[in-house]
Amino acid sequence: MNWQIAELYAHDMSPLSRGGFDPWGPWIHAIEETGYFNHVIGKFNFWGLKAPKWWQGKRVEVMTSEFLSSNLELCEKNNCLRKEAHFHRVPGKALFMDFDDMGHAFRIYVNRVTRLYPDAFANRRFPVLFFEGFQNGKWKWSTNQNYVHAMTTLYNQLVKDKEHLEVLLPRIKEFIEIGGGA
Repeated sequence: MNWQIAELYAHDMSPLSRGGFDPWGPWIHAIEETGYFNHVIGKFNFWGLKAPKWWQGKRVEVMTSEFLSSNLELCEKNNCLRKEAHFHRVPGKALFMDFDDMGHAFRIYVNRVTRLYPDAFANRRFPVLFFEGFQNGKWKWSTNQNYVHAMTTLYNQLVKDKEHLEVLLPRIKEFIEIGGGA
């Protein structure tokens, strides 16, 4: 865990409080996307937000992997002999957003969740349901079929972890005092 970056993230969660989020949901989402805050995209993209065509801000090109459903061409390319339906991890490059500061990053994240992931937004006070909302509906946050399970497992582990509680609990207390908590 990169605790220096984790503390930077935890310090500026106020846009989440204004959006009514339980802070654990976006926190776990950031940990999952950054590998425990060790691989933040650019300076402040903690959630793997890809840059849409309209984005005029900073862009960062990153090597990534997508999980694609099996098909004959993909299986032949990967020397795959499996007959049942399955997925292949396919490497590639993608353009991701970057932000000038943490506040901007949080505002864009809240906006993206609100607009594109209505199930996640509707369950923003309930972390496990929040995670499920990223894979329901028209848009999927990840092509990885195990994405929700990974975040749920992480949440169940870290909500009891002493180091995480030492960093996050003081921020959650402030968060609740300024009106973000349930």
